Amino acid sequence: SEPRQLAKIHRRVITMEGFTFGFVGVGTINSAVVKGLCTCDTPPKAVVLSPRNAEKAAALQAAFPDRVTIADSNQAVLDAADWVFLAVPPGPPAATAALKDLAFRAEQVVVSLVAGVSPELLHEHCQPVPPTSIVQAFPLPPAAEHKSTTVMVPKHAAVEAVLAKLGGVVPVDAFEVSKIPILPKKDPEMLHYMEKKLGGGKVMSQKQFLDHDRKVLRFYCFSE
Repeated sequence: SEPRQLAKIHRRVITMEGFTFGFVGVGTINSAVVKGLCTCDTPPKAVVLSPRNAEKAAALQAAFPDRVTIADSNQAVLDAADWVFLAVPPGPPAATAALKDLAFRAEQVVVSLVAGVSPELLHEHCQPVPPTSIVQAFPLPPAAEHKSTTVMVPKHAAVEAVLAKLGGVVPVDAFEVSKIPILPKKDPEMLHYMEKKLGGGKVMSQKQFLDHDRKVLRFYCFSE
């Protein structure tokens, strides 16, 4: 059954035993995640990187030559990986273009680090992976030193165990995209507005806001 399979994955992932992690997109955040995982107490068996951003991929391979390899294509990453970390360009059009021709496997776990996309879009393009095995997570560059605070949605015990290797983890129940048209993008009063007017939660970044009961992660779009 699916719960029993997830429990088995959770037990194994505590040490990442036998898992190959694939990374589609090798930008700043994925690079930090790779560094953090490869230097934690129980690193993954293998890490496979996409060829996008060849300079960063080559640097990671040089730093971890016994663990990191570079695939010939994004599909080759998926073919080799048990877990797939997505860090393609943000937004629905760019994410759709990057994902629409990829073939996932039902038993894979997908961790999306892509900003500005809905769970529904990920479910559509990551089929046949079930929605219960697709998680959106938002680590920060300090993940490289195991000092990130990572918000993830929805809750998923095995993914939380992996992200905990990168620092603190805040699992939340839901994801929303909202708009605040009255604020310019870099208005100095923005943080005060978000903290005081939107329920006393925590500002994660210029565009992320975790509500006061830590159950909903909201992404905000600001007018210019």
